[in-house]
Amino acid sequence: MLTPTQLDDALLTVADLPSGWELHDSTTDTTELTFGMGQDNSSSWCPAGTAALRTETHGVAEVIFTQSDSNSGLTQALGSAPDAGVHFADIEKAFSSCVGQTWNTDAGGASLTWTMAEASGPIIADESASYRVTLTVTNANRKVSGSVKATLVRRSSVVELYSYSPNPMVTMGELSSEDFTAIVTTGDRKVADELDKIGSTGPGGGSNTTSAAAAPMTKAAFVAEANRICKATKDTVGELFKADPMGQSEDLRVYLTRIGPRATPLLRSMLADLRQLTPPASDDAAIERGWNEMRALINRLEVDPTWMFNQMFPKDIELHDYGLTECFVDHVDVL
Repeated sequence: MLTPTQLDDALLTVADLPSGWELHDSTTDTTELTFGMGQDNSSSWCPAGTAALRTETHGVAEVIFTQSDSNSGLTQALGSAPDAGVHFADIEKAFSSCVGQTWNTDAGGASLTWTMAEASGPIIADESASYRVTLTVTNANRKVSGSVKATLVRRSSVVELYSYSPNPMVTMGELSSEDFTAIVTTGDRKVADELDKIGSTGPGGGSNTTSAAAAPMTKAAFVAEANRICKATKDTVGELFKADPMGQSEDLRVYLTRIGPRATPLLRSMLADLRQLTPPASDDAAIERGWNEMRALINRLEVDPTWMFNQMFPKDIELHDYGLTECFVDHVDVL
């Protein structure tokens, strides 16, 4: 794990950002404390997600920047814990439960509407997930919107959160998705540098943790073993449904809601086994993208088990054609 001092050394600086940004605040806590990441449990949007951020860690470091032209905000928060993977999963699950939801609040005579969605973002380190929160501000004179970008990353024992909050009243100088991705990548690289000093870097780029320690498999061996794992899980889930069939008068949605929570742990166990495999180095980034897609789908199934009727494995034509036909589908028929 990184100490609070090492976390502080890994924080972004103004020199790491595009021009126009300045330091607003920086804090480092040297004792075990709440992993608040600058968020409050009474947050106006996704209270479940912001509450999940508040979890005990070994230390926390946070830095906040503001953009002089627009008063937009950029935050990086780092927390180190021996069970960082559990923290990441809890936080990601909580945020995923908010996807598609809308919250309405009032502030200073204006009406605020928040809507959360999943978003594309950098696929880096051990795990990563990105979200977009659209804020619409309506007052007597105008109606404006802006989108908060947020990316959650885990590298080894460190959980990283990056968020960009534009000022919806000012459209000039808004940070592009490319610039935000570059900032996240730079921040994660600085975390990797600190972890490397203590011999606990974890993956680089899109690699998974095991890939850094074990020799890559041949493509044929990797595909065969991955398909075996996925096929075995399909069969186990199938047996679960056979052992507890839907009643004649039972509604399908009620049935899936009842049995789904018994199936998703099997899928999570499958993903954990898949991540232990070491794909060919040239294919590592694509495979890691696929595992992230699988994790996102499992998160969705945990929130809405009825989606299992449409899809239990993610759609990825490239990886399906690569040979992972038991782990990925090439089409989805939504009913």
